[in-house]
Amino acid sequence: MKKLSLIFVVFLSLISCEKEEPYQYANLNFNLTATPSKYENVIFDIQSIKIYFESLTESGKWITINNLQKGSYNLSNYINGSAVSIASTPIVQGKISKITIGLGQTNSITTAAGTINLDFNSTGGYEVDIILDAEIGYGAEKTIFLDFDLSNSIKESTPGKLQIQPSVRAYTEDNSGSIEGIISPAESYPVISANFGGLEIKTKNNDDGYFCIMGLPEGEYNLTINPLDSYISQLIQNISVKLGSKSNIGIILLENNEYIAKSISGDLNLDPSLADNELFTMTTPKGIIDINLLQAEGDVYTYLGTATLINIMPKAQGEILNIDGNEIALDKNTRYTFQSKDTPMNVHLRNTKNGNGNWWIEISGDNIGIIPIPGIKK
Repeated sequence: MKKLSLIFVVFLSLISCEKEEPYQYANLNFNLTATPSKYENVIFDIQSIKIYFESLTESGKWITINNLQKGSYNLSNYINGSAVSIASTPIVQGKISKITIGLGQTNSITTAAGTINLDFNSTGGYEVDIILDAEIGYGAEKTIFLDFDLSNSIKESTPGKLQIQPSVRAYTEDNSGSIEGIISPAESYPVISANFGGLEIKTKNNDDGYFCIMGLPEGEYNLTINPLDSYISQLIQNISVKLGSKSNIGIILLENNEYIAKSISGDLNLDPSLADNELFTMTTPKGIIDINLLQAEGDVYTYLGTATLINIMPKAQGEILNIDGNEIALDKNTRYTFQSKDTPMNVHLRNTKNGNGNWWIEISGDNIGIIPIPGIKK
């Protein structure tokens, strides 16, 4: 009888041990985030997520995340540390090495011309594969960020036709770090780039000046800040990024590069172009005058009237401008923006010798903002 009681006690002890160490699952979350683009709204249709998962007891296999909140997401809303949760699922201990995101057909962007629907290079849906090294432990809470690079995810396949070629990174907070700070003034709206080795990740500040670049591997980063033309760019070097932490660089003050002239007058020679560093545009009461208009109208075209804004890169044979009573030779490798602060400038645009390089523009005005934008002529 004593022997039977001992066996019964041992059996109860085994049951008790099993209750004290229950089989535990981890909780795996998926969040969407993005780096910005030049478009106001970038909407992607998320339809599936699969992970390549290897547990302690099974070899690697593809697992579909079944409780995904499928649908169209405006990724432009999820930048600078903002994210939206789209799935959460229990999972056993193991390792994730790959993720595949499936996109549907309801994808679009917003431009000045309105909403444009986006398609793919191929028919049907689209899948994008991502490499990831994420360990999942018992009872852990693990969040995977799916970071869409919106600038590189939208391509112009043919002139005027845009398509999706998704560029996506995946990271977790424990295997990456971040850089955050505040841009002042916020309205300078620079492109902010973190650079380390061959890696470059970009963002823009929000209306309060705040920015955050997430998902950065550990290392020493250089941060380039390229604001609107009226502000001077900055380079901040050797920012240390550690795994699982944020590197706060504080407030970055950007210097205004605009000179306000009491008066300007002169006749400038220009070679009309739409290239970024040689851009010629003139805003007038009749609309925008640029190289497209000049080529359409021909060498006989002339404009005599007023303008509120002029972008111009002068040529060497006609670069002298009188600014506040001083004869100033403008740099032929610099593009200049002239902008009226109160009354419009008086201008006379004409061609003198029937050739694209023979356009001249006579400018005069008071209280004019002058912004130099250095560039190299091609």
